[in-house]
Amino acid sequence: MKKSAIKKAIDEQHVKQLIALFPKGDPEYFQSCLEHYIENPVENVTEKIVVHLGGHYPQLPIPTQAHENRLNACLRILALDLFPDCDISYLRELIFGFRYAHIEQVVDTLLSAGKWPERLNYGKLDPSQEIRSERYKSQAQIQLIQDFPQVWKSSVRAVLAENNWDYLLSYDQLKEMGSGGFWNTLRNFFFHWSSGSSSSSPSSSSSSYSTQTITDFNLKQQLKALRQRGIDLQINRDENLAHQINLIEYTDGDQLIACGCCYGDYTFESLSFCSEGNHAFCHTCLVHYISEGLFGQGELRGKPSIQCISSTDECHGSFPTSVLKKILPRDMWMAYENSLLDGSMEDHQRIQCCACEYFELDESTKPLESTMIYASKIIQNVSRWIMVVESVLLGFLFLYYSTYCILVSLFLLSLQTVFFYQWDIKNDLEIAYQRVSSARRGTLFRCGNIQCNTLTCLQCRRPVRGAHTCWEKETDGLRLYVEKAMADAVKRTVSIIYFILITVLFIYFSLLQCPNCSLSFQKSYGCNKIVCKCGYAMCYVCRKDIGKG
Repeated sequence: MKKSAIKKAIDEQHVKQLIALFPKGDPEYFQSCLEHYIENPVENVTEKIVVHLGGHYPQLPIPTQAHENRLNACLRILALDLFPDCDISYLRELIFGFRYAHIEQVVDTLLSAGKWPERLNYGKLDPSQEIRSERYKSQAQIQLIQDFPQVWKSSVRAVLAENNWDYLLSYDQLKEMGSGGFWNTLRNFFFHWSSGSSSSSPSSSSSSYSTQTITDFNLKQQLKALRQRGIDLQINRDENLAHQINLIEYTDGDQLIACGCCYGDYTFESLSFCSEGNHAFCHTCLVHYISEGLFGQGELRGKPSIQCISSTDECHGSFPTSVLKKILPRDMWMAYENSLLDGSMEDHQRIQCCACEYFELDESTKPLESTMIYASKIIQNVSRWIMVVESVLLGFLFLYYSTYCILVSLFLLSLQTVFFYQWDIKNDLEIAYQRVSSARRGTLFRCGNIQCNTLTCLQCRRPVRGAHTCWEKETDGLRLYVEKAMADAVKRTVSIIYFILITVLFIYFSLLQCPNCSLSFQKSYGCNKIVCKCGYAMCYVCRKDIGKG
């Protein structure tokens, strides 16, 4: 035991020395290298890295989130950047199979195999799919056992293993499972376990256990999210109850207010007033009106303010933005905001995601109009001055040189004049502007929407999935069209050949007639001697007269 402890301490000291030399190195990789050397291990490992490997060595991935371990950092790089179409569980299994250099070894394994199981949610990694530490697993299991005391421990562990040891998913599944079957129901009946105590136990045990013994950061965050979910649910219940009580009080006091659109009776809290304060409308009518204006006729798209919809008289009021943001659904409000942004900037300044409405403003280049006006003026002035200088030089040629040189110069000057007046400066500047802006902004764009996070190719406006080829679908469509055309041509050729063959056979059989009386005939059996009804005897092959003998 003492020798092993001493050796372990020495190895740890050597690993610290190697980390001092290579700060970004993987300690597990250094530990595996030290096992192969007995004398001067630090010098030998350093020589291996610097001389034999050219300074390349496995490095620790940089965590992108707080309290993220290196395995999850490796999984995030593999699942989002390198193999966005590979199954997450398969990547986890490969990561667990290596001690160090997880990214390098997993990449080598997948590329050597050439294929891997794919997943549906391309380029996305749910937090429940991450790798859980042993501390998280043990504390999550204890927490769920306290949350659901009526469920067997083996069932809790099975549910955790099924959900990748995620606490929230396992909590929801155990809650849907209920009491746990007939025997637990019978036991609850005899021991007087009420449904109220079992439903209230998770929150109480969760709060008591989380404040005392839970040390894992991710589990603490999930417990906070679970408590916040319960608080939000209770707030919604209280709000619905308050609306019901309020409606009863308004009805008893005969104080309901009529909606100016559907003329239904509502409480004051269920109505929204225009800025003039003269007209009130229920939230349902406003949502229907704005939905039709955005997605139907489109008359509200790009309008900075939504006017009052009163039909009785002309009202110059509008609905405040705070009111609209409160009553409209989130997707409808985002659609209205996007419609406002559509008219405020030009298309060439927008870098748009191909999967959602998210876009960014390209500030790498100046607006095209100002650049085009400034550049076109400069080009026109420079061209005119060049023509003036050439005219002066032409005058000198007229005085000192021959007529042939003068004619050639006049011809070149006329060509330049025609070219200048036919030059489409605007079109050429637009092409140059697109090339410069594309070179500055790059060819790939990562969506900033957390729920989307799609990588878009700015050349073909398609999502990038692995080894991307622009216009791949269009190329495949053209290839399929050409193949179909070739197949149709082959079919037509076969049809023509078949038609020719049928025609030849028809002509051949049409010639099977008697040379004497032109009576058609056909041989079904027997020899080649044919005797017609008219008495003419002939050969079936050559139709010659062979006589009666």
